Amino acid sequence: MVAGGQRKTSGSVRRREKILKAASELIVKNGYRGTSLDAVVERAGCSKSAIYEYFGSKEGLLAALTEDIVHELSLTLFRYSHSGLSVEDALLGYARKAMELVLDERHVSVIRVIVSEVWRFPKLGYSYYQLGPKAVQRQFADFLEIMSRSGNLDLEDPVEASRVFWGILLWDALHGRLVGAVEPLDEDQIEVMARRSVDHFMLLFGHRVGAGEVSGY
Repeated sequence: MVAGGQRKTSGSVRRREKILKAASELIVKNGYRGTSLDAVVERAGCSKSAIYEYFGSKEGLLAALTEDIVHELSLTLFRYSHSGLSVEDALLGYARKAMELVLDERHVSVIRVIVSEVWRFPKLGYSYYQLGPKAVQRQFADFLEIMSRSGNLDLEDPVEASRVFWGILLWDALHGRLVGAVEPLDEDQIEVMARRSVDHFMLLFGHRVGAGEVSGY
């Protein structure tokens, strides 16, 4: 019985991912307005009712592409929060994962579509910002507050520190990718940029007495 439930769950996850993959490919190729649910159904080999079940609407499809990244970053942050690593090493691991996900070609392509369509569909931009960047910054601010309370960081405003971290990490790289001025980064480039970003952040907010260990929630 459990095995059957696991198969059902696994199949549901694969179906959802197949729909998302089809939707992202069509949206990137044809734009948001030029992508119909019927086209997604045809490419994904699913029913329209499956799209409504998983995502609710075409706008929900686009939102899900962002929400999945937020969810993955949340899990990553949770793992590093309980890893026992120094706060600097935990930040470095998180920074690597964040750059890998946010600068992924599919995600960058989706942002380009949102920017191009936002004049016709203002809600798309608002939804992306609230479900994506804003949500990630809130999650990270909570982590920073805990690190501050445990003496691992020296900061007064976790929300502002979160904005600073994301600005240092992605401002240049993401904007370069969005306008096609920067090619996709390889692992070595991500490593260099992640380390540089964490070094700058620790210079601003690292504890002045000594490096502590990451405490669990």
